[in-house]
Amino acid sequence: MTISMATELTFVLRHDDHVVLTSANYPEEVAFSLAAPPAPQPGAWRNYAAGAVVALREKHNVRRGLAGTLRGALPGGGLSSSASVILAYLHALAVVNDLTLEDWEYVRLVQRVENGYLGLQNGILDQATIVFGRANTLLHIDTQQRQVTALRGPAPSAYELLIAFSGQTRALVSSDYNNRVRARLDAFLAMDTNHDAPGHFISYLCRHESVYALKAAGARLDIGSIAAYHAAAARLRRAT
Repeated sequence: MTISMATELTFVLRHDDHVVLTSANYPEEVAFSLAAPPAPQPGAWRNYAAGAVVALREKHNVRRGLAGTLRGALPGGGLSSSASVILAYLHALAVVNDLTLEDWEYVRLVQRVENGYLGLQNGILDQATIVFGRANTLLHIDTQQRQVTALRGPAPSAYELLIAFSGQTRALVSSDYNNRVRARLDAFLAMDTNHDAPGHFISYLCRHESVYALKAAGARLDIGSIAAYHAAAARLRRAT
């Protein structure tokens, strides 16, 4: 569900390839070139802007920069503030570069920033809730099928929502969960085995962790060679 808090990015087009940002919440100015976004630095608020540039440039032509001022009331403690600010940067960069992106593309790009640039081992729920959320509406998000169903929520007068911020923040990159996932992946990659097939990692993980899965109906076709492809194609033809 949505809450009445947001991240606000006011921006204008720059006629060069630089991103220049100030913040009402942080004292220092951020400035970098689209062609050379800085590497992530622990605790730096520029990470989210730089990560948005890196992710967007992987598949899109991003040549024009922007100047902007960021402000927001979301504390960095569990209210999807990182997903919110990344989405703000992605939308701004899309506007100044005349890019039209679908909703699910924004969801994917935020995950790309968090997984690929920041090193967070997380999913898509935060950004999907922001992208598809509407006032007084609950969401059913199917992350496997990439489907979102809006459900009518209770009337605002029927409940009260209390959000308590402890005042303590933490870096998700160094959280126990993130470190545990990273350690398991590093240990698997250090083994003398075939790392190419994703199923091998799952098999390794099942031997060391309690693993939960969703059961999918239908046949599983493992296509790892031309012969396997032709066999799978023949099976699909017989099925139809």
